[in-house]
Amino acid sequence: IKKHGTIPPPDFKKWAIICEHIIRHYTEGWADGFHYDMPYWEIWNEPDLDPDDSPNKRMWGGTTAQFYDLFEVTAKHIKDCFPNIKIGGPGFAHRMEWADKFLGEMSKRKVPMDFCSWHQYAIEPCQIVRRAETVRALLDKHGYKDTESILDEWNYVADWKDRFIESIETIISIKGAAFIMAVMSVGQRSSIDMLMYY
Repeated sequence: IKKHGTIPPPDFKKWAIICEHIIRHYTEGWADGFHYDMPYWEIWNEPDLDPDDSPNKRMWGGTTAQFYDLFEVTAKHIKDCFPNIKIGGPGFAHRMEWADKFLGEMSKRKVPMDFCSWHQYAIEPCQIVRRAETVRALLDKHGYKDTESILDEWNYVADWKDRFIESIETIISIKGAAFIMAVMSVGQRSSIDMLMYY
């Protein structure tokens, strides 16, 4: 009913400066902040979840072109301010054709990307490995050969509608535990650099 933080900010540079100060607050003590060791900073979450013409855009309320601009402005600004932290994102949901175009555009614009984050919900570990290899191939294709591939949302989900209750029940079962262990095992032999269970 109400979206929080999904509408594109009116001024991308100002938004990047706000991000800079959030990082300073948590890592440099700015504004009575902290000195946490937080090297990874992800820009956005699942901007590819819905197409541009969707009547109900859940994670990114703007257009794909607007997202390209926001990511470019923010990544370049943050990297200029903090050359030693890792900047990346955008937490791809599932549309690999969107990811391909995004990475191509970021490469063309010479946008720094220390890591690429993506999400995958599945019922078979091999589905996650196949997605990992797709993401790695896209990164390499667009010149991001040293960019880390981070699966920062994954779990057992059969689907998000008719089988969602069944999925939640499976997650907390022995079958769910076996799935988690299997994904962690095959992940060791894949191109995935980090896994974050969600």
